[in-house]
Amino acid sequence: TSFTVPNVTALEHSFALHIWRNMVDSPTMETLQNRSALNWMSHAGVRATPLLPMLTIGDGNCLMHAARLAMLCENDTDLRLRSAVHDTINGRPLHANAVRYFHPSESTPGVMDAGEAREMAAAIHRRWLWQENNKNMEGAGFSMSDDQWEDEWSQATKNSSTTPQFAVKETGSPGFDSLNEVHVFTMAQVLRRPVVVVADKMLYGTDGAQFAPNYYSGLYLPLLVAPEKCSKVPIVLTYLNSHFCGVVPMDTGRLTPEGPWPVPVWLCNQDPAFCGGANDVWDVVPLERSAGEMLDIQFSFDPGPTFSPSQAYASHRWTKDTWNKFRLSEQKPVKQNLLCAYLDVVTITTPVMPLPDAQDESNGDVDAESPRPSRRYFPQTDESGRRVIVAA
Repeated sequence: TSFTVPNVTALEHSFALHIWRNMVDSPTMETLQNRSALNWMSHAGVRATPLLPMLTIGDGNCLMHAARLAMLCENDTDLRLRSAVHDTINGRPLHANAVRYFHPSESTPGVMDAGEAREMAAAIHRRWLWQENNKNMEGAGFSMSDDQWEDEWSQATKNSSTTPQFAVKETGSPGFDSLNEVHVFTMAQVLRRPVVVVADKMLYGTDGAQFAPNYYSGLYLPLLVAPEKCSKVPIVLTYLNSHFCGVVPMDTGRLTPEGPWPVPVWLCNQDPAFCGGANDVWDVVPLERSAGEMLDIQFSFDPGPTFSPSQAYASHRWTKDTWNKFRLSEQKPVKQNLLCAYLDVVTITTPVMPLPDAQDESNGDVDAESPRPSRRYFPQTDESGRRVIVAA
């Protein structure tokens, strides 16, 4: 299941504004839209369903809150999802009640036995070890010892604990250790659903300057579960300023540009000739960035049970064999096969659209000196438009 926000633009003004302010995280939405990370297809002339980041509790468990908001419009205050992720990453089988809650359509919940649970945790560990080691080598040019990696993994498994670690300053409510990419991947296995994390490619400091790559953005597929047992409806999240938000579509109906909510004006004013009809709206999630690159498929490579970074760099041949397998897994046809196995993938062509007015691009953190939308939103576009891979 997935939650959908009603079309607030069709409601009475003050009531619509009240709903918007208490439901939508407008700063996150505006920032990611201005940086071409969220709802960018609207700029390319595709009348796509607006994706809205929901206000999400920031208590260290925002990842789980965000996922349950996107699915069920509820927070993970009972820690049901966090507990399931903690058990899974630590190699413990889920309780039948947890499986039944997150997969209610199954007449007989498919509960793993202890051996299967340990193997899933080991597979998550291997994929994490490969990806994190490569990240270190590419970024800082170093690899850690096996003991250091074990310490890192031990910390990652402990961080998902349901034991409160502090009190939230503003409310006094329990706070928890923050979660990262491997917990998103583990959550995808628990929920048996793809997770799309929408984020900037770079992290920004308080002064607005980029200072490091942002590795959270991308696709997290339930690769350790057979595709036929998984839902192909993705869960969409945003990640900004170390905080996850659940993202939900808005029931479009008839959009109106009037109002204080940041529904893109060009989404409301597109020529029906470009859209196929006044009410023809694509209910899709783009699997590409605005610049045309495919989103990274996170933790997609399993180096095998014998992989260890120290042995890999001590044995050139072993490293070469593993890297050859990795390069094969990174080829575009292989990635597309993965996408098609876990998502309903279609390719749409963006129409050739006139540029938005200057005032449409100069809000939020985008000033008048920012590049024109033709540079930010229309790369790789010719007279026939641009082909974009999306999840339908």
